[in-house]
Amino acid sequence: MPKKKCPRCKEKKDWSEYNLNQSGRDKGKPITYCKKCSNEKLHLWHLAHPKRKTEQNHLRGINRPISEAKECSNYLGVFIAEKVLSKFFENISRM
Repeated sequence: MPKKKCPRCKEKKDWSEYNLNQSGRDKGKPITYCKKCSNEKLHLWHLAHPKRKTEQNHLRGINRPISEAKECSNYLGVFIAEKVLSKFFENISRM
């Protein structure tokens, strides 16, 4: 099996230690970093930008807050129910 050197950990690893490109001219070839380094890098990025993905998805319309998704069945079951039931019960914690 061919080996490739990861530029981050500087170790030579088999291609099975890498995620493979899924498209483009390099389809089937390993990506730049090994799986372990890729996961660490992604984890560090998410620690530095905790709300980034959610905010981007909201801006692009992929995901929206439940309060804006009136056509969604959860809107009635969650948002409206919380609003109405909070009038009748004390010490409600909204989700």
